[in-house]
Amino acid sequence: MPAQRVLIVEDELALRALLERFVQRAGYGTRTVASAEEALETLDNPADAFDCFLVDLSLPGLSGDELARRALERFPESRVIIMSGYPYDPLPLGPPSQVAFLQKPFLPKHLVELLRRLNP
Repeated sequence: MPAQRVLIVEDELALRALLERFVQRAGYGTRTVASAEEALETLDNPADAFDCFLVDLSLPGLSGDELARRALERFPESRVIIMSGYPYDPLPLGPPSQVAFLQKPFLPKHLVELLRRLNP
């Protein structure tokens, strides 16, 4: 069975690289992009399929929660983790079994635990 795939959307290069490393070490396949617009282009490619979207809430241009909303419209079986240094309630996007919030800063183990909970 192929590894589940996670699309990481984070505009800060250093953090994007760290997130990619954490997620790959946990056994997931990854693709990283720097903006919501780039993520939407990736979602238009039928060859790309993702089980989970790891999205920063504060992205330039289109916000992370709007990106998550659009991703879930296109891929209703997917999961979303929204990250932010500010409090955020993801409940309007979907149920806790599908959408979660991860408060920055966080430990890598918290990210991995959340990925595993959402993507058993």
